Amino acid sequence: MTAQDWIIAESERKFVDTFNLARRTPEDKLDWSPVEGTRSILSILQEITGSASWVPALLKARKFEFSPEAMAAMKAEMEGWTSLEACETACREKMEGMFAEIRAFPDGDLFEKMHLPFFGGRDVTFEEVMGIFLWNLNYHYGQIAYIQTAYGDHKMS
Repeated sequence: MTAQDWIIAESERKFVDTFNLARRTPEDKLDWSPVEGTRSILSILQEITGSASWVPALLKARKFEFSPEAMAAMKAEMEGWTSLEACETACREKMEGMFAEIRAFPDGDLFEKMHLPFFGGRDVTFEEVMGIFLWNLNYHYGQIAYIQTAYGDHKMS
């Protein structure tokens, strides 16, 4: 199994896990947040869905090129997904494009680096770039579970 195959398989698995976890949320709690200024499950799902576009963009450009205009357009697109179902459908479509870019990326370039400005900035390999969506899913899975406990869902499943 190649690194690309593993990233794709794990992303698919965690996508299913994350949306299944979110589906446990009562409809009236999807847009609820535990404390003013914190995010709701719907907001998190919107970001997850949008993040499926980040990897292909980074792999194609081979550098970070998100202008303020591109960020505003991305935010507007994310706000257009107003339900769990809309997020899931759009995310599935975006994942197919992301997986195609991951599969097409040359093996010989996996360990070349690019700079990302996040968390103080650092150089990352393209193999790491391919895993950004998976990392984002894992990170937000925990947030969704926490929000569920905040509104009283303590069932482990």
